[in-house]
Amino acid sequence: MQITVPIALWAAVPLASAAIAAGAALFAQHMANNRDKNQRDHERKLREMELEEAKQQRLRDDRIRVYTDLSKQISGKESIDQTTFRKLWETYAEIRILAGSQDVAAAAMHLYTAARKFKEVRDNHEAYDNKEFNETINDLMKAHLEFMKEARADIGHPPEAHEMRL
Repeated sequence: MQITVPIALWAAVPLASAAIAAGAALFAQHMANNRDKNQRDHERKLREMELEEAKQQRLRDDRIRVYTDLSKQISGKESIDQTTFRKLWETYAEIRILAGSQDVAAAAMHLYTAARKFKEVRDNHEAYDNKEFNETINDLMKAHLEFMKEARADIGHPPEAHEMRL
């Protein structure tokens, strides 16, 4: 007895094998494409994170510069004149743009106001030994310390580092 297999079945076996091989190749290609896409997405996210970190570092550096500028401008109490006030106001304007918190901007404004008050009292009193003059100096020093405290907190320095004595 002889078993006969139709020719169509003999033709179907190689076709099925070819279809399975083609499916496996397509699946492998899909997996490779998916892996490449995931890798590109990951690299893009890393680049975005690096750019954001660089942006934040530049912003922090700019804050440090402007906070330091304001502190230096106030430090020479005897040299506070109209030119100094113009520079103080310009620096304050930069702080309003760059500050990471409203507390820093408010402390900078308070410092500017205290410096202005100091200049008015100093210009109106020839003798520097009166009570109003001494209170004005103390207010200026307190405003400066408060600004430094807020500025240091804004740039990530520990709060203890700002402690100074009047």
